Amino acid sequence: MKPNSFLIEIEKIVVDNPSRLQRDLESDGVLMELKNNIETYGMKIPLLVSEYEDGSIHLVDGYRRLQVVTSLKYEKVECIFTDKDLISEVSLSVNIHREDLTSIEIGNLLLNIYTQQKQKDTNFKYSKLVSVVNKSKSYISQHIGYVEKLSMEIQQDIVENKRMIDKNILTRIYLLDEDNQIIVYNTMIDGN
Repeated sequence: MKPNSFLIEIEKIVVDNPSRLQRDLESDGVLMELKNNIETYGMKIPLLVSEYEDGSIHLVDGYRRLQVVTSLKYEKVECIFTDKDLISEVSLSVNIHREDLTSIEIGNLLLNIYTQQKQKDTNFKYSKLVSVVNKSKSYISQHIGYVEKLSMEIQQDIVENKRMIDKNILTRIYLLDEDNQIIVYNTMIDGN
């Protein structure tokens, strides 16, 4: 075990977003590779968890690892604790560089952190978020713009279908009114 890590019973780990644990192991190549790796070498990277005031332990990072070790019938898993007040920041810093996050998912992560920080400090600006996530101010405002300006129908389609759409195209679409956004988006998806 790594320093500062603890073995936690899997059944005690609360998953706030259970849909992230419902990927099909047999058809997801990344999960199959991870499963084979964990079967062969064990789980090398602990889960990141946070303990709430009521004593419950919530998963912060490691959904794929948790799904795999659960399928492998692990009873306990190695975990590292993080401060629950930093969950959004930790989650974003761990996940923002993943290639499988859509622009909407990144935008939601950024917006959540920005909103939380703004509640603590009314003077909090995007420029301060730059140092938290190590991304440019334009990157931050562009991704938050997708969440604030794109129609919910488009956002849901992007996330549900894991559509990796060029940022310049998304920016052009969100400049339109909602009806035209949907028309242009659907035309683009249909390959026109």
